[in-house]
Amino acid sequence: MDQYQVNRDECIYCGACIDGCPVGAIQDDGSAAEINVDDCIGCGNCADNCPVGAITRR
Repeated sequence: MDQYQVNRDECIYCGACIDGCPVGAIQDDGSAAEINVDDCIGCGNCADNCPVGAITRR
């Protein structure tokens, strides 16, 4: 299964990835998105929705 990670230096904290996650695996930590790898199903919606490409596959 694919796993994704957020590049905190590139994240603009817009929430697009949070809104696009079908299982709620992405949380707002107050300054950037944070993916809970235990809940992530590897669908890639977060990376597809990120307008700046801050989410990549591990």
